[in-house]
Amino acid sequence: MDETPGRPSTSSDMNAFITFIPFSVLYFFLNHIYFKKNQCLSNGGSRMNASKIFIAILLGCLLVLGLSYYSMQRAYEDLEERYRELLSEYSELEATNSELMGNLSVLQTENMWLKGNLTSMESYYNAIIAMYESWLEGNFSDIPILMERITYLRTKLSEYANMMSSPNGIHYLEDLTQQERNLFLEKAVNSLPPTPNLSEYVKKYGIPLGVHVYVSFTTYYQPDPVSVTEYWKLPNETLQDLGGDCEDLSLLVYSILIKNGYNDTYLVAWLGNEIGHVAVLSRVAGRWFLIDTAGNWVNGLKLYLSAKILKDDITYDLKLPLLPIHPDVKDWLIMNNYATISISPLPGQQELDGVDLNSLLKEWVAYWVSSGEHPTEYWLIGFNVYFKTSSITQLADYVETISR
Repeated sequence: MDETPGRPSTSSDMNAFITFIPFSVLYFFLNHIYFKKNQCLSNGGSRMNASKIFIAILLGCLLVLGLSYYSMQRAYEDLEERYRELLSEYSELEATNSELMGNLSVLQTENMWLKGNLTSMESYYNAIIAMYESWLEGNFSDIPILMERITYLRTKLSEYANMMSSPNGIHYLEDLTQQERNLFLEKAVNSLPPTPNLSEYVKKYGIPLGVHVYVSFTTYYQPDPVSVTEYWKLPNETLQDLGGDCEDLSLLVYSILIKNGYNDTYLVAWLGNEIGHVAVLSRVAGRWFLIDTAGNWVNGLKLYLSAKILKDDITYDLKLPLLPIHPDVKDWLIMNNYATISISPLPGQQELDGVDLNSLLKEWVAYWVSSGEHPTEYWLIGFNVYFKTSSITQLADYVETISR
């Protein structure tokens, strides 16, 4: 039973009132008997009346005592019940206190662990911040260049995305009219930027081999993205990207030769069941040259980076094809004399003179057949030129006819 502190309980008030009533009645009754006794004695009352009066007094006292005992018994029971309630509440409070103390201990342990982790994390992140601040101090000047490169790459990705729904590859040129093909080829030639280093290669290797060496040394093979099938890059894009795949490299070689006045120059292609390939066919000083830069084949000649490796006191000659290697790596190897450029025919073969065009085209096709390809159709594309056939001989005859 809940009580308000400082205020007597209702039960205590009632018990006090019950105890007060019998004593009041007894007091009144004794006074009344005493008065009657004096009256009887004064009037000469008999002794019998005095005994009756005494018995009445005793009965009154017993009544008062019974009422008082009953009142005290009730008060005791109330106190005992309240004691049990308080004892139960104390047990509950003790259990709650024990639980809270246990939780406090757990929280204190977790708090210590978190403080330790906080210190470790602060040290870790401070070290990272210091590292990146140091990197930024040393590379701050490169950030504008990197941002420019990122912007360019984003632009290229956007262009590739726009090309996804457009016809691409060799079939792109097939679907155009001849006027549209001429405009495409003219756009490619006009997009060619200045090539100041080209003259060094032409001076050393001649035309068109010097063009092949130049393109092979300044670019590397890059397949088109999976989302864009055989997208034709313009020559300026190929040089900007430092490379491309077969049609990109061939269009670059084609544009260089046309821009330098070699007008008997064409894109030549073969198609198999699943793939196709593009190269360049050009006549220079009365000889035909088939420049397959992506296939590393020019009239039977192949281009290599030659290096010597010493292992276990034995010197090994190493020949590496140029196109799989990044231009910066090729330049570093040459500039530091770790490798040299070498040109040689395939083992057991010799350079083709290019006098017989039919033989030249057949040797080129045989080169790809030996690599596991199966050409079934041949195309020739140029200014005002578009020819498709399944016969190498017919292709050679057509080229000879239009070049007279």
